[in-house]
Amino acid sequence: MVYLLALGSPTLPVATSAWSAWTSGYAQCWGSIQGYEFLTFGPLFGHQYTQVWVNLSGIQDAFMSSHDSDYFKNSRLAVLTQNAYAIANPLAWQGYGANLWGLTACDGPGDFQIA
Repeated sequence: MVYLLALGSPTLPVATSAWSAWTSGYAQCWGSIQGYEFLTFGPLFGHQYTQVWVNLSGIQDAFMSSHDSDYFKNSRLAVLTQNAYAIANPLAWQGYGANLWGLTACDGPGDFQIA
């Protein structure tokens, strides 16, 4: 969101190279999870936060265009991925299932740590 505001500022816009710098690591985050291929980011807020204010449907940059996608489609795939994970529930978490549509950043109960 901050990058969009900075790029579109009518008074002090940042150089368009700022977007290229921001997206330079995207290739390492492109992957396949639960049968869906998309630009990954674990918590759903990373996919959806900006879309509270900006309609990203049909918005492509060079990276998304090269993957025949846009940021809205990418976010949709992230939600579908998380729902598929909740249905599969490989770690047998209580409450996971078809009605869970996504996970976001949070602290879990107690001192639980993944080894």
